[in-house]
Amino acid sequence: MERVIQSVTEQHPEFELKLGSFHFRTQPLAVFTILHQEYAEAALSRIAADYETRMKLLDGHKEQLLTIMARLSDKPQHVQQIHKNIQELDSPLTSTTRLQRTR
Repeated sequence: MERVIQSVTEQHPEFELKLGSFHFRTQPLAVFTILHQEYAEAALSRIAADYETRMKLLDGHKEQLLTIMARLSDKPQHVQQIHKNIQELDSPLTSTTRLQRTR
């Protein structure tokens, strides 16, 4: 929610939007404050649109991650190969970092 507020604030600084509180134990509830009442409807509409966009994006990432996890659990040798690839990538980075530190 903080990222949504940050995005809306960057696009519409005149809202002077602040996140008062955010509760999500039962049904999510967010409390916002704005400096001028005349911006209330526009701010609420912008928050809702940005929040829905962000949730769709996160749902897409979640689906991609679940697909990857399903593929990996079916073929454990792929996990070993990925781990090996990551180690190979880390080696040059580590030596480069050491060289930079000694200069």
